[in-house]
Amino acid sequence: MRTHGFRTHILLVVTGAVAVLAGLSRVWYARAPLPQVGDIAIGQVNGPLNGFFEALKRWATDPSGKTGYQALDTVGQVLAGLCLLCAVAALASMVPGVQRVVAPPLRYGGLAVLGIVVWRLIDPPGPNAAWELRHGALISLGGALVLGICSQTVASAPSRKRVVTPKYVPPPPPPAYEGSTSPPTY
Repeated sequence: MRTHGFRTHILLVVTGAVAVLAGLSRVWYARAPLPQVGDIAIGQVNGPLNGFFEALKRWATDPSGKTGYQALDTVGQVLAGLCLLCAVAALASMVPGVQRVVAPPLRYGGLAVLGIVVWRLIDPPGPNAAWELRHGALISLGGALVLGICSQTVASAPSRKRVVTPKYVPPPPPPAYEGSTSPPTY
């Protein structure tokens, strides 16, 4: 099993923060269509599952609706601020002297971003039946997952201290043996 390095996780935290910010500028919610009431013939299957698959198609392709900043208002601004905090804290953790200081804001900021995005996916602003998700919310969910997981990894990384290697000093030569004689001559 391969693990990613410390710098790779920092890059993933910054990428997740950018993805959440990009998702906030895209469409998060749109009005749900009114349910179609009609005659159902015998043998025709028309139920909640058909409506679900139609909704999935609208989630990914429908460009109409409110962006994340418009729909979430103050929560969207808080979410953007937390993303910026996490990105700056992750980049600052590359400095060994600052790494332990920025670990708690990075850890709890990543959890807060993930929690807010999941909360707003489950409970949209206003009446829940009136709104449907769109692609911006799904982009933000993916970015929040990456940001939340990788921020925990960066925050819990061991402290990186600079180890100064001493300059190599060769050992002294062995002492000369006093009782030695010259080699025999033949």
